[in-house]
Amino acid sequence: MSNLSNNVKITKVIATTGAGTTTLTGTVDMSGYDGVVFIGSMGTADATNGAKAGGGAASNGSDASDYKGSKVLSDGTGKSFVLDIYRPTDRYVTVSQIRAASTTSDGVWAIQYKGNFGPVSNTVASTQASNLVADPVLGTA
Repeated sequence: MSNLSNNVKITKVIATTGAGTTTLTGTVDMSGYDGVVFIGSMGTADATNGAKAGGGAASNGSDASDYKGSKVLSDGTGKSFVLDIYRPTDRYVTVSQIRAASTTSDGVWAIQYKGNFGPVSNTVASTQASNLVADPVLGTA
């Protein structure tokens, strides 16, 4: 089946977090994937809030070095960001949600794409549910 949800891996990498100024991080293992899109949102629009990405060999992102040109900052009015890292040279990619102005994090999701294996299940026990509806018909959900 050639639909999006079976051909990408979707993971929440940064949880919803209360107001603060610390930088929040989340890491994904890129084994078997060519790229990852990080989508995140914050509670406050500020030109100093945003995200950047880096890579390294440690699964917890502790050795991540920034990728040149990866920083995306709000224009002062936006609260969300999209950051696409294609063909990273490192096994582990870390996203850093920058909260320079005190704000909440509404979380960050990673969507890994161009995997070199079959369909992916995005249902994770006790974490997230997923459902694919093919050829839908009208009726009760």
